[in-house]
Amino acid sequence: MTYDYDPARAKALLAEAGLSNGFETELVSYVLPQWGSAVQNYLQAVGIKARLTQMQVSAAIQRSWQGQNAAFPRQLGQLLH
Repeated sequence: MTYDYDPARAKALLAEAGLSNGFETELVSYVLPQWGSAVQNYLQAVGIKARLTQMQVSAAIQRSWQGQNAAFPRQLGQLLH
C-alpha cells in the first residue's frame, strides 16, 4: 500500500484525533543522519516536533529493550530479545 505525500491530509487526521496543535516526540535513529533529518522535516511540516536522537545500532536496540523508545514499546523489545 502506498500513500501520496499529503501534509494537509495529515494535519486533518491529527486534528480529527484531537491533536490539532501537533505534539512532541523523540525520533531515535541509527541510520544515516540525513535520513533521520528528512523524516524529522516531514513530521515538522504537519506540526509534529520530533527531537532526533542519533545512536549506534546496539545502543538503540538496548534502549528499546528497556522500553525507552516511544515508537518501540518494551513488550515488543522483550518479544524480540
